[in-house]
Amino acid sequence: MDMDMMKTKLLGYLPKPTLYPFYGTLLLYFVLYQPFIGYPPITFFAAFFKILPVLSLAYFVRSTVKGKLSELMDNDYKKFIFIGLLTSSLGDALLVARTSLFIPGMLVFGVAHLFYILAFEPSSGKSRLQNLYILGYLSLCSDIARRH
Repeated sequence: MDMDMMKTKLLGYLPKPTLYPFYGTLLLYFVLYQPFIGYPPITFFAAFFKILPVLSLAYFVRSTVKGKLSELMDNDYKKFIFIGLLTSSLGDALLVARTSLFIPGMLVFGVAHLFYILAFEPSSGKSRLQNLYILGYLSLCSDIARRH
């Protein structure tokens, strides 16, 4: 067996889309900013390094689809996970400025969770929009009940 065939065979055993970029960017963020000790500084670079792990997860979802981005949008599960991850990264970036952008960051995370709910919803006869209306109604009711 020649060397090229052996390399091809060995590379065939490796998983195609991997999570190595996620692990690397997560480690990089924790080493640079040590969020377990205190809050990271409110800087562009802190926000950039904070969203890198989530963006690498979005890249992982994108890399599981061969071809164009339109093929990703055809699969509801992957589409909503992908959009949810991008929305979550925006929420993370806003939360770095915790003193001034905390509420907008939490709202963006709420929108991201709606995308995750849509992704994990079983395919049924109901429309997804109908489920969002029901979720909005329930959250409104719980807010009214909490205030009284």
